[in-house]
Amino acid sequence: MSSASHAHEQAVLREERALQAAMLASDVDELDRLLHPELLAVGPDGRMLDKAGDLAAHRARVFNIGGVWRVLAAHISSADG
Repeated sequence: MSSASHAHEQAVLREERALQAAMLASDVDELDRLLHPELLAVGPDGRMLDKAGDLAAHRARVFNIGGVWRVLAAHISSADG
């Protein structure tokens, strides 16, 4: 892997981890910065949400994704090293 590719991969991983942390904390300001303006997401109930709807759900603490992300983060950490 070239150093440029490695640097790009590390930058993507940093942003992904920032997104995970923002989702866990329901940090709406950070989510607003990180999420694409044209985001379409599927909520846990199967409904489609745009960015405004996703942010509103986090603001209202509708989502409880802590356990899911902790399991995923543990899996990713074990794969990293």
